[in-house]
Amino acid sequence: MDKMKEDYKTIGMMRLSALGDIIWTLPLVHRLKEQFPNARIIYFTSKPFSSVVEDIDGIEFITLKKPRSFSDYREVIKEIRKYHFDLFLCTQANLRVNLLYPFIRAKRKIGFDSKRGRDGHYLFVPEQIPYKKEHALEAFLGFSKYLGFHSDIIRYDIPIPESFIHWHENQSLGEYVCLHPKASHENRTWSLHSYIELVRKIVLKSNIKVILTGTNADADFCEDIKQDVASDFVLNFAGKTNLKELSILFEKSLLVIAPDSGPIHLANAMGASVVGLYTSLPCDFTGPYGQSENCIDAYADALKKYHGKNENEVEWRTRVNESGMMDLISVDDVFLKINKLLKN
Repeated sequence: MDKMKEDYKTIGMMRLSALGDIIWTLPLVHRLKEQFPNARIIYFTSKPFSSVVEDIDGIEFITLKKPRSFSDYREVIKEIRKYHFDLFLCTQANLRVNLLYPFIRAKRKIGFDSKRGRDGHYLFVPEQIPYKKEHALEAFLGFSKYLGFHSDIIRYDIPIPESFIHWHENQSLGEYVCLHPKASHENRTWSLHSYIELVRKIVLKSNIKVILTGTNADADFCEDIKQDVASDFVLNFAGKTNLKELSILFEKSLLVIAPDSGPIHLANAMGASVVGLYTSLPCDFTGPYGQSENCIDAYADALKKYHGKNENEVEWRTRVNESGMMDLISVDDVFLKINKLLKN
């Protein structure tokens, strides 16, 4: 813990991806604002994720290109060298971003411990927060604890401009649940058949609209669900919303169903009830913070089936990444969880 009560004038942090991780950093951002109300706080991020957070009051969000080539690095380094920081929090720990940290001008740089920091992260940051077995969101809050301040309050406070509220009102949707079926990796995506069966149950037994959400790349998958269920109660919004529209869509829903993906954390941050589908990692690590009890967590089953081990026999954060692992989650279990939440 930091015993130095320094009054930092300029504070920086960097998280270029992904959506869920950027949302997990927001409670830390708000704590920095509260602890250092007079500081200039600069957050380096990237598109399209910047659109979710860029209008948070009191934070300067600088959008960078995720570097993929030498020329990209040269461009990004030229941009970050414009700034001087009293304190910089290195909140992303992979090689692509690690290579940028030496070029950041800061009196003090703090990063993750060697256990959580990937690709030699600890070699690029002079100070590291201590390791702890905890949820990923709490890992980010480890920076505030290391600096000597803490709070039990978790704040996201993602602003929704009036124009997006009006957009939602104009949709005239009534009561609905959202289903965001696709994860960024196919192995973490439930089968099309399972989604079709689940949506059919929701529509027939709960008599509630189901709005399918996703990116342009997810639109055909969502359309297959819609066409197979063949109900006017199923709407396909995949590829038709930006992240702010998705945020308000989640906020106004009865609940949101999604696999291990960024959108489930966006829904959680917007105050929606969520049902998460998890096999790759335990909900206690990457589940929607504060709503792990609403998740279907088949991680222990997946670990046993594909690795032949129990959770106490592997390192915390050991990932399962196998084709077919999502089949360990049953439609009946998911529907029972949904039904319970809808009744409440």
